[in-house]
Amino acid sequence: MKIGFWLGAVILALFVAQSCGACHTFKAAGASGTVGPDLDKLKQEAAKANRGPLSKFIEESIVKPQAYIEPGFPDAMPHTFGTQIPPDKLKQLVQYLSANAQ
Repeated sequence: MKIGFWLGAVILALFVAQSCGACHTFKAAGASGTVGPDLDKLKQEAAKANRGPLSKFIEESIVKPQAYIEPGFPDAMPHTFGTQIPPDKLKQLVQYLSANAQ
């Protein structure tokens, strides 16, 4: 799925506003955090987790991070994003992460 430049910029702003890059590496956002899993490897991690399609895995990881914790990482993801991020923005963020995952 291609995301247009304007929408990509809006979602990138959400990624930055939620401080995702403080903990996660994600090349598309210029992020290099190492506390949490590398978001550039989302496709691989989703396959290992065996929790459904990539978009479902990403959404669950954001709104219910305790449902699956990648081995070797702490349960450090805030458990508040499910109520903090409006549903439309969450959908856009999931699409952005899915579209840019390797």
